[in-house]
Amino acid sequence: ICIFADLEGVDVILVRSGQNIDILKRQSSLLPTLLGGDLAAGITTDTGLPVYVGGLPGLAFSVTHLEELRHYGVKLVYEEKDKYISLSDLKLVVSKDNAVYVELKDLLRDVYGLAQINLIYRGGKVIWSGKCAVVPDLQVGFNKDVYIPVVEEPEKGRMTISAQVPLSFSIDSPGIGIGASENKSLAEFPSFCTTLTGELFYPLQGFNIKVCIDVPCIRWRLKGAGGWNAVAKEIWHEDIGEIEVKVPSSIDGLVRLSLEEDRQVIPGPVKNGIATFNLCSFLDSLRTSRTDVLEVKLSVIDVSCVLFSIRTQWRVVNIGVNNWEEGDLRIVRLNWTDLGKASNRVLRLWPQDIPAATMSHFTVKDGASQLKIVAPLKSLPAGSYLLQFDVDNPWSNEEATRPEAGLMNCHEIVLGEIWDVSTFEWRLQGERVWRVIPSAIWHEDLGIMELLVPSGFSGNLRLKHTGQVQPSILANDNMLVFDLTQFYEAVLSSDSPSVIQIQCGTVRYDLFTIHSRWDVQDLVYHIYPDGDKWEFHIIWQEQCNATGRDLRVWPGDFQSFEDWVIPDGDDTKVIVRVPREKYPAGRYIIQFAQGESDKPNLEGRNELYADIPISTGQPGYRTRRSSKRGHKNPVLPEYKCPRHNLILPIGTNRCDICGYKVERHKTWSTSHLLVRR
Repeated sequence: ICIFADLEGVDVILVRSGQNIDILKRQSSLLPTLLGGDLAAGITTDTGLPVYVGGLPGLAFSVTHLEELRHYGVKLVYEEKDKYISLSDLKLVVSKDNAVYVELKDLLRDVYGLAQINLIYRGGKVIWSGKCAVVPDLQVGFNKDVYIPVVEEPEKGRMTISAQVPLSFSIDSPGIGIGASENKSLAEFPSFCTTLTGELFYPLQGFNIKVCIDVPCIRWRLKGAGGWNAVAKEIWHEDIGEIEVKVPSSIDGLVRLSLEEDRQVIPGPVKNGIATFNLCSFLDSLRTSRTDVLEVKLSVIDVSCVLFSIRTQWRVVNIGVNNWEEGDLRIVRLNWTDLGKASNRVLRLWPQDIPAATMSHFTVKDGASQLKIVAPLKSLPAGSYLLQFDVDNPWSNEEATRPEAGLMNCHEIVLGEIWDVSTFEWRLQGERVWRVIPSAIWHEDLGIMELLVPSGFSGNLRLKHTGQVQPSILANDNMLVFDLTQFYEAVLSSDSPSVIQIQCGTVRYDLFTIHSRWDVQDLVYHIYPDGDKWEFHIIWQEQCNATGRDLRVWPGDFQSFEDWVIPDGDDTKVIVRVPREKYPAGRYIIQFAQGESDKPNLEGRNELYADIPISTGQPGYRTRRSSKRGHKNPVLPEYKCPRHNLILPIGTNRCDICGYKVERHKTWSTSHLLVRR
């Protein structure tokens, strides 16, 4: 039989073949050491001592002459007891080069807990001392073969500890016990744990022991660093060098390190559970990369995971701003998180739509992640600023230029008090009633706007429309005045409706919607016979009260029309009376217009078909949402709610949702009766 074993770093091995034992050692002289025994792999005491299962290990050492063995002895100290055994009375295993092996468990059985082994020479001189822990039985298992570095949130791992004898296990935080029986304990832990600690208790043997258990995990660190990283965090590209990767003891042979989807692969052998890689092999790929961060993955057997990332671009995130006024000074405290590293950093504050302010420039010390700014209020007035982090080139004569918002390391901030503008009220000059935000306005009404602000308001407000910015033209303690006529041409050239926004700092609100085209919705009509007249009862909805409104009725041949003026105001229902002899039964088109005499285009905008029924004494009716005509048989008509398109109950003719009610024509006010143009 031929067996290959990697013995790098191993000084001595014990070879058993049946009852025969051989000692193989690297050096000619073997210093005393514990050897053999059933070592619990990956488990130590809390002080780092090895843990053996079932009994004591063996003791191996070298002597110059075999005759000296009669002067050697072993003293065992355990459970506050001690026992001395002379080696002259024992049958020992001795190799050809005078290496001696003592099977300690044959000398003393049922030794559990912490034990100290002393090698004695010539009756009392301790020439070597070693310690270990012994447990009667112990098995440790995990729900995964390997736990990978945490990329986002750690998952939950589970560990089972059991024995053939009664035992209990109390795990330390961050692990938690989730179940136990007489000889088994179950614990849960976050997957970023590299080791778990706790206390084992064996009630029959009457001892307890603190242990440290290795989690089968993949961990990494820069060579020479201290602890292992359990998180797939970032490395700055200028800091890369050699790294060490820790893998579970079950993994042997070669592992692979790859950069960003196997663009480049580095193999590395595992020695004593650790593989070493030189990341400088990735430098060429990093220089040519166009991405800020590149992932580095580890592949081994059936496991592939992100180990860490390499950052090539400096970024600033998690910016915190705190500012206040002291007399005529503004104090600004900034803090942030640097992703990556940079030297000669500068911070610039670019005012946005603040005519009285200019760009301010500040130097950031290397390694700092916070800055305190003290400046006169005249230099940093309240308002919106573009905060830019940049690297200053001391050899360049070019002046800094304003960057675009949203670029790397550029963030919008507000200095001064932040106000909720959506709670303010406004009105057009000359109006008595204040309006809420947002509202709607007809384009011809654009004029001077008054904005009511809280007392003590110090924010910088601006109106915006399609790129145009309008500051206030007048202000007092609780009112700002804006000239909306500056937007008139832009409104007419924009699609209807368009929106004027009001901005306070970096926050924008829709102030009102401007309508330059009259649009009506939810058209409903009813036609009633009234003697020798037809009465058209027409209802509609509109988002904005336009001016110069006309209502037209076209016959089906589109040869002519009659029109009526709809009075300016907020009324959205009218009555039109026409002679019955001039409007025989048939289909007509009701059109809402503003001065133009274009024929209906039958596309439905501001138009509605109206059917005058054959005279039956029943009204005709129709809505844009329905294709039904008026009843030609003497049955009760159906009415619908124009808002919810629901058939109204017979008798009440009232919508149960919004309360809309169809009134018979005699109950309508004569104020809704239109007069022909």
